[in-house]
Parts: sequence; structure tokens; C-alpha cells
Amino acid sequence: LGDVYKRQTINVAADKLTIDTLLPTISSVQSVDNDGNLQNGLFGIGDNINLKFTFSEILTLTDGEAEIGLDVITTPTVSSADIQGIDNFTIVYEVIEGDSSGILTFTGLALATGNLRDDAGNDMAVFTADLGNSLENTSSVEIDGIYTVAFDEGAVITQTSNTDDIIADHWNT
Repeated sequence: LGDVYKRQTINVAADKLTIDTLLPTISSVQSVDNDGNLQNGLFGIGDNINLKFTFSEILTLTDGEAEIGLDVITTPTVSSADIQGIDNFTIVYEVIEGDSSGILTFTGLALATGNLRDDAGNDMAVFTADLGNSLENTSSVEIDGIYTVAFDEGAVITQTSNTDDIIADHWNT
């Protein structure tokens, strides 16, 4: 058959092309102190809470700002200038009057414009935290932004006489 039908071995390069098709996610959301340690507790009006967002990979917000959904009145935002080639960021949320939550819950990010994009060009499609790693799962933060009602003396009813038949053997008899 001659040289025409000989097998040839073609050497393949040691380097391989990797195509990233995984969409980025929010790996976790936590309440942290200034040193990055978990911070739990009850927070009132004027208190600051550091919310740390960690992504599955390095991301860039291409335009605009991201609104951070929480189960309170306040909606903190982060601008595209603050999310450029990072895998996490921390934002300060200040409790305002009217904010109230038994356990502060992260409800998701909202983007009016732009995309959260990884280095391969994949845009985030799910804007909530990975299952079990959202703020309400990782931290125990209670928000009390409700002022107490001022005591009104006129609302107190005083009884000036006792009736032994009704309240016998009690403290005020």
C-alpha cells in the first residue's frame, strides 16, 4: 500500500483552551464587623451594618448601580465604579426610622442598567445568594427602627376606691 496509507501521529499542544460557560453567582451574603468577622445582634436607628457580598468569581458591574434588596424600607446601592474586577465587596447599611425585621433578609440585587459580568463575558442571571448562603442563613441580624411611643399620662386610669367584694385578698385591697 505504500507511503500513502501510513498512519501519522499529530502532536497536540500541552496547553488546552478552556471555555468558561459557568454563570457567576452570589456565593454568600454576611453581616460582618470592621475586621471581616461575623457580626450578629440587634441594631437600632442610626446603627451601621456591614453587609459583605462574595461572588463565585471575579466580576465587573458594566454600568449603573446595583440596588441591594432587603426586607426593610432602606435600599442600599453600590455603583459600577465600586464593582470592577472584584470577587467581593462590603457595603454599609444604616438603619433608618421605620426599618424593622425580626431577621434581616437579603431579597436580591436589582440592576436598572448594566450587567454583572465575569472575565469570560458571562452575565449573572440569578441575583439571589446561593442556597443556604444568604444573609438570613449566615447571620442573625435583627432590625428595630421603630421609636417607642411616648408615655401619655392621660391614658392611665386611676381607681380611687376599692371594693372588697370584687378584689378581696389582693394587693390593692
